[in-house]
Amino acid sequence: MGVSAHTDATSGAHWITRGPVAAATRVGPEVDFTALREHTGRHICVVTPDEKSPLALRDAGFRQIMTHATVAEIDLRRAVRPHVKWRNGLHKAQRGPLTLRHRTFHTTKHQWLLDADSVQQKTRKFRALPHDIIRNWPVKNTYTGIAYMNDTPVAGMIFLQHGQTVTYQTGWTAPVGRRHNAHQLLLNDAIQNFAQRKLSWLDLGTVDSVNNPGLTRFKVRAGATLRPLGGTWIAWPRWRS
Repeated sequence: MGVSAHTDATSGAHWITRGPVAAATRVGPEVDFTALREHTGRHICVVTPDEKSPLALRDAGFRQIMTHATVAEIDLRRAVRPHVKWRNGLHKAQRGPLTLRHRTFHTTKHQWLLDADSVQQKTRKFRALPHDIIRNWPVKNTYTGIAYMNDTPVAGMIFLQHGQTVTYQTGWTAPVGRRHNAHQLLLNDAIQNFAQRKLSWLDLGTVDSVNNPGLTRFKVRAGATLRPLGGTWIAWPRWRS
């Protein structure tokens, strides 16, 4: 995608650079933050740890600039137990007229789903990650689930696999799909599919119980556990010319 990407065995981190900034996102607890800061050189170093590591970050010269986000995750290694209301909605969907199809993502055939997502982002006034991430992801690790009514697509989801984790990347539903609980049907089917593939985690993305309590409720009732990340931290360059 034209971004400079870097990996360092010493710090155990991956990061990208753009202009004066080096950014390392979802950094694990094993990373040496001091080594990371040294390797990013003259760049302003921005880190979003996957877990809270305030002492290690402060010792390495970082200061927090944003509080933590919270992600919803489903553990695929054990039986998923949705909330009773979520299960009731799923049973209703399973008795309904919708049919499901699964495919790896195809840039041309599934462009309509990306277009529908672009429209809903403008309508609901939010921004998601660029669709180029989906287009450039390895095809074998990009899964698409579509719900149909009479051969007409009424809902869709796109998932991206990375390692033993699969992330829910994009979702859309038409009003008729919403009436028939299409997203419950699609998500349940995805959970079963990924569990059979022996994957470990399904990442449903961040939650916002203040601005979007309905979506948060949907994810939690699907069987997800909420986990706070480590916030956003910044450090100025180690040395200047």
